[in-house]
Amino acid sequence: MEVEEGRRMLKLVIEDDEGKQTVVPLIRDEITIGRKEGNTIRLTERNVSRRHARLTKLNGGIFVEDVASRYGTKLNGSKIDSREKFDLPDEVLIGDYKLRIQDDTKPPEEDQSTQIKDMQALQDAAGPQPIPPQQQGRLVVISSNFAGQEFPLARTEMVIGRSDECDIIIDHMSISGKHAKIVRSANGIFKVLDLKSANGVKVNFTPYSIKELGSGEIIDLGHVRFRFCAPGDLWSFTLAAGLMEDNIQPPGGKGKLFILLAVIAALVVGLAAFMILRPQPETPQQAAEKAETQQETVETKRDTAPAISGVPTVDRSIVDELVLLCDEHAEKGEFEAALDACKQAQSKDPGNKYAQAKYDRIIAELALKKHYDSAINYLDLDECELALVEIDSVNDENSWTARQILKEGLRTKSVKCIESGIVTSAEAAIEESDFDTAQNKIDELRDKVSTSTQIARLEESLVQAQKKKDRPKNDDPKPKKDKDPVKDKAEDPPAKGGGDPAEAEELADEAKKLILSNPSKAADLYKAALKISPNNAKWRGSYAYALERAGKICPAYDEYKKAVGKLSGSSKERAQMGIEKYQGQCE
Repeated sequence: MEVEEGRRMLKLVIEDDEGKQTVVPLIRDEITIGRKEGNTIRLTERNVSRRHARLTKLNGGIFVEDVASRYGTKLNGSKIDSREKFDLPDEVLIGDYKLRIQDDTKPPEEDQSTQIKDMQALQDAAGPQPIPPQQQGRLVVISSNFAGQEFPLARTEMVIGRSDECDIIIDHMSISGKHAKIVRSANGIFKVLDLKSANGVKVNFTPYSIKELGSGEIIDLGHVRFRFCAPGDLWSFTLAAGLMEDNIQPPGGKGKLFILLAVIAALVVGLAAFMILRPQPETPQQAAEKAETQQETVETKRDTAPAISGVPTVDRSIVDELVLLCDEHAEKGEFEAALDACKQAQSKDPGNKYAQAKYDRIIAELALKKHYDSAINYLDLDECELALVEIDSVNDENSWTARQILKEGLRTKSVKCIESGIVTSAEAAIEESDFDTAQNKIDELRDKVSTSTQIARLEESLVQAQKKKDRPKNDDPKPKKDKDPVKDKAEDPPAKGGGDPAEAEELADEAKKLILSNPSKAADLYKAALKISPNNAKWRGSYAYALERAGKICPAYDEYKKAVGKLSGSSKERAQMGIEKYQGQCE
């Protein structure tokens, strides 16, 4: 519902740099604004960021905030860096667009035209939306260059052109990169718009920049000719019908001449066919052979009839539903189900380019999702830098995987995880008066997380620790305490393993890389590292996890118990879960 304050009805007015205005009903609790597809309101100018701003309905009012814009969001001329109240007569500036609140009092009754206008404004604001198969139109190519190819108009906006970014791709030199767009309005009317193409758009041989379409109308984009089929129009391409429509000429003398020549040619061809195919008297042998093969001939004709008629029959409604289902599953990240729907659509209609494009996209998404899954696993292991490498491998910001990474804040989690690990190491080095290591860790933190607020604190702690160590000691020695053999034995430092610590680091690093793909090998490497450095709790926790993944449940349980008291964060939580999970079967 629209925002109400008393009897007021508030709407959003969007004005571009040419003064053109669009009014959008405020029907959602949250409206996202940006250049990227998927925003509630999509503004396409380059000075609008992909994820620019957000409007939120809260406690009866409207608030605006900047999300992740490059050039900022301004309220009444001033940049905002937090959520601000947005009301009359405020003006918000996003790129070249001005936004303001409009106060409309709802009339007692709205006529049909007003309702349609509001629906259209909402549709425009929401961006292209899927169209149910029974309401989809079709474009059928009738020119000889791509004769018979069909394109379902499956979304409310579909761009046609030679570019790979288009919804309908026509690889022909006469077609511009983005040539035209077919749009379906809220009241079901289809229109074609010229996108400033080189060779223009013609409907029924007349150039147009925008034209409403009726079923059966002929559209020329460059040298490629289409027939528009409205929803419910069952017209299908055959060679004869297609060539007939392809050869239609605009009114004039050449058209009449063409028709006359076509009639003469048809008469000549018909006469020749009659002379060649007219029945000849049968010999007795021919009559016998004819009788023997009559049944076979009837069956053969019946079997081959569909091939003679031209194009095999395709149940378009089923294919369209499968393509739409494929799209819906893909939007939810259900790629296996989406892949299955696309495969079914392709098996029923092998030439369906829309299904093929969707299939190719899903294959690409599955490859990207592997990086997402690995990042999640690495974060569970506190292997923060490896998680960040996987996240950075997702290089398509428009993909479902990239959106999911952004939604879950995985990059932020990875950076915070890296920060936490370095800070912990630096603090431990300061505590042990290992000032060189502490300084190296501070430099590492500055290099990897330059915005960390912990850098200044650690530097101050390091300076204070160095001053404390340099302070002269009291000349009067403290009296020695009598030794307590029992207590002294209890307070002995933890046992240290033998070997080179650098070698242990190498073993643990190698184990990290294998823990997902080969957990048994990773467990062996962690075990070897722990022989050298038995007090490394993080390695022991990872060793337990590797054992668990390798199916060695009770050994994993024992290692979790040894490590849990010295772990923190997600590593500690995982150890606690492992102990609770396997306690019953391993105690």
